[in-house]
Amino acid sequence: MTMHQAGIELARNRVPTNYLTRSVINAELFDPETAVLAGFLDTLVKPEQLMAAAKAAATQMLTLNMTAHHGTKLKERKDILSALDDAIKVDSAMILNL
Repeated sequence: MTMHQAGIELARNRVPTNYLTRSVINAELFDPETAVLAGFLDTLVKPEQLMAAAKAAATQMLTLNMTAHHGTKLKERKDILSALDDAIKVDSAMILNL
């Protein structure tokens, strides 16, 4: 199956080039440790540490000024959001032309 353009754009935004080809073009699957290096996962924790890690992440998020967080996130993701809008148009046109 050919990868849809939106998926490619999401991968380009998150995955380093050396893992992009391996994952998107070659369909390589990664073990959890390599998935962290490739950018698919932010962190890896043991199952028994999952709830504590999730609570720590949520607690840290509570310290953020959400208005500033939202504005900064939109600024930082401006290019990928635009690329995704374009990719959706490409994907939609391909689906409609089948």
